[in-house]
Amino acid sequence: ADLSRIKCPVQAAAEEGLLTIVKGVEISPEYPVEWLKEKQKIYNIVGGGLDNYRFTLLKNPLQSIGFDTIASGDSFNDLGMIQASKAGFLFRSTPQIIKDYPQYPAFTEYSELLAAIKKYL
Repeated sequence: ADLSRIKCPVQAAAEEGLLTIVKGVEISPEYPVEWLKEKQKIYNIVGGGLDNYRFTLLKNPLQSIGFDTIASGDSFNDLGMIQASKAGFLFRSTPQIIKDYPQYPAFTEYSELLAAIKKYL
């Protein structure tokens, strides 16, 4: 494998429980979600942030461990994430998207968006 090219003591860190070596070409979404679930118990984690790509991969596993999702976006590619969330907002979106999706509150100022998000926390 590629472990021989890595200059830090990866194997020692794995033996100490500081990291997990995952074999394969990709990491299943369940790995980070299970890790988060363990850390959630220790650190009382109540939220986090994801981009649209990671949201798509992790939405179902995160919701399965009790995380609600809140999403905001500005374009058509964000609508799936907004629609799949407990709360969704348009932020600095186009006039056409705001017109076509009036069910989602639209904001232009970050302070307004943050205040709306806080109502759902």
